Amino acid sequence: MKLLMHMCCSNCSIYPLQSLLLDGIDVRGFWFNPNIHPYTEYASRLDSLMTLGRLWDLDIAYEDDYALDAFLTSVAGKGAGRCPVCYELRLDRTAREAKRMSLDGFTTSLLVSPYQKFDMIQTIG
Repeated sequence: MKLLMHMCCSNCSIYPLQSLLLDGIDVRGFWFNPNIHPYTEYASRLDSLMTLGRLWDLDIAYEDDYALDAFLTSVAGKGAGRCPVCYELRLDRTAREAKRMSLDGFTTSLLVSPYQKFDMIQTIG
């Protein structure tokens, strides 16, 4: 099985990546996170993931377009309703990339983070 894994950061990516690789799944990574701010946090997470990619010799596609303005426009006025918009934006882009790459499916490292809304991610994904 060939799978594209959306990666929010290196820390959240390590465990699911190890598990999938041990199960014999061909995992490719995907960085697309226009929601992360400030920019210093975005750059730090991106740099950390790139380091992990080099150390583990991972195939990671980087969509490194810091589109914070477009993201903020998409969630403006939504209050607590911004979470599903953010998840859908990233998961939809990941699904389209997996399809473009002719992979069997996709997942996200967001599913292992204790700071994310697991049920909402599952419903949207």
